[in-house]
Amino acid sequence: GTGDSGAHQTNAYIEDSSVIASRNVNIMASASERIEADVFSGSVAIAIGIGGAMAGAGASAVNTVNSDVQAYSRNSDLGAEGDIDVRAVSDTQITRSDVIGVAVSGGLVSATIAVSINQNTIENDVDAFINNTGGAASLISANGSLSVVAEVVAADITASAETASVSAGWYGVSGGGIEITNLVDNTVDAALRGNLQVNTVGDIEIRADENSYLSAEAKSLTASFSLGAAVGAS
Repeated sequence: GTGDSGAHQTNAYIEDSSVIASRNVNIMASASERIEADVFSGSVAIAIGIGGAMAGAGASAVNTVNSDVQAYSRNSDLGAEGDIDVRAVSDTQITRSDVIGVAVSGGLVSATIAVSINQNTIENDVDAFINNTGGAASLISANGSLSVVAEVVAADITASAETASVSAGWYGVSGGGIEITNLVDNTVDAALRGNLQVNTVGDIEIRADENSYLSAEAKSLTASFSLGAAVGAS
């Protein structure tokens, strides 16, 4: 492939061969991944009488998809009465990643902090190709059409993070923080490479395309209830 190989590999290929078909030649590699994640962290602290209370909560989710999807013919002759289709397809969706952190404290002096971190990455290598690395040309012949397609039908991430930090006392401090990182960094390639002799009656299509969708929603609530001094920050 042209990108870094991932931990998950899906390969379909013809290599060092001669293939003749009375109908079609189809070489297809397809991978589909789904991730759903819910993370919750809560902390409660209460001080009775003269004393202080402190509560802290941290929630974190890290979701990573890294796969290698390849469909190819290498150093081979392909002949078809119909079509020749070489196709690599990837469909990766992090459909839900929800992180919630809640901290509550009460006392004469009270302090709370809540932090939510949500990190999501899709990094796939999707590659479709016909190539020849030898001396003699590979013959690619079809009475129909020739298609070499690398396609990411979906690279979707939907993420959310919420924090709630509440303190109550004579003196109160509360704070909250959120970090959401969504990254799609795919490598998508379709190609004819090397020494090839290509003959078709129909069309020749070499296509690489990608569809991606990113969504991030953050909600942070900080509240400090005090008879003296109160500080809240998010």
